[in-house]
Amino acid sequence: MTKLTLSTVFSLLLALNMSAIAGGDHDHEHEGSHSAEKHDDSHSGKSDKAAAQTITGEVVDLSCYLDHKAKGPGHKKCAVACAKKGLPMGILTDDNELYLFVEDHSSAKAYKEAVEHAAESITVTGKVYNTAGVRAIQVKELGEHH
Repeated sequence: MTKLTLSTVFSLLLALNMSAIAGGDHDHEHEGSHSAEKHDDSHSGKSDKAAAQTITGEVVDLSCYLDHKAKGPGHKKCAVACAKKGLPMGILTDDNELYLFVEDHSSAKAYKEAVEHAAESITVTGKVYNTAGVRAIQVKELGEHH
């Protein structure tokens, strides 16, 4: 039997929840069929009319942060390597609130730039979602970084 690590479990959960997190309107087609059933998102924390929020914090690679709280300048080399592998990235605020980065399909450049600042403090703006127990920010705009 295979031993599952925390980062493996998180990656599996992330894969299952990505469509729910970034489930807003998209200009591209997805494979598979969509149900014609109307969904009530009033209890999910998701709103298509959600105002943009601005969040400042450290860009962390979630595999290492969730597994062993790795962050900061001493973890930069590893965080950059994890980002290059395409592992999930997010932002950790000074209040220890963690948000998964989700790409805004209309502004992919901002997401890519945010991920490139692994282990650095930055400010991002975008819609915030809290769906299925996962808190995420759809990166629309990158502000200052330190």
